[in-house]
Amino acid sequence: MAAASLLGPVRAYAEQRSELSALQDDISARQERVAALQAESARWDDPAYAAAQARARLGYVLPGETGYTVLGAPAPASAAPSAGAAAPTATATPGPTSLLDRVRSGVGLGGGGAAPTPSVTPADIATSVAP
Repeated sequence: MAAASLLGPVRAYAEQRSELSALQDDISARQERVAALQAESARWDDPAYAAAQARARLGYVLPGETGYTVLGAPAPASAAPSAGAAAPTATATPGPTSLLDRVRSGVGLGGGGAAPTPSVTPADIATSVAP
């Protein structure tokens, strides 16, 4: 009879210890995440890192530089650039002739050579604006 009366409290103790262990693991994981975010925040305090991220993620260029966008190019494998600011390379920037050929042929512009028919005509616009 004494063993039966101890079964409930022992079970509750074991369940609480298990829950405590799970919560401590959760706290540890969250502390690691906070440390990683603080390290990332410290990197953003560096002006060179912020400039490199703006160049890589947003395509910003410095005054005097010429920026190129390659249509149909695969996305980079990693969004994080190297430590230095990436300079344009000959393989990443098409020459004027190849770009002009792409524009003339319509490659990367969403269709063959034919221009799409507009769904809204100037008359539609004039009637919608008139009082």
